[in-house]
Amino acid sequence: MIASVIATNYGIDRVHREDNNAEIYAVAVDPRVNEDGYIVPGLGDAGDRALGDLKLELKTKK
Repeated sequence: MIASVIATNYGIDRVHREDNNAEIYAVAVDPRVNEDGYIVPGLGDAGDRALGDLKLELKTKK
């Protein structure tokens, strides 16, 4: 079982290719990712949203 706040159709399809019986629960499913792999529309880098942007933190600490 996978629980997620946001998923994409691409991600769901990829999980199901590995395990067709996987249960996936998501609050929202966005339709696609862009050429950089970011969720569209507008989430951007989900890791940066959840954990912070290390590059930005380093710039502001100087």
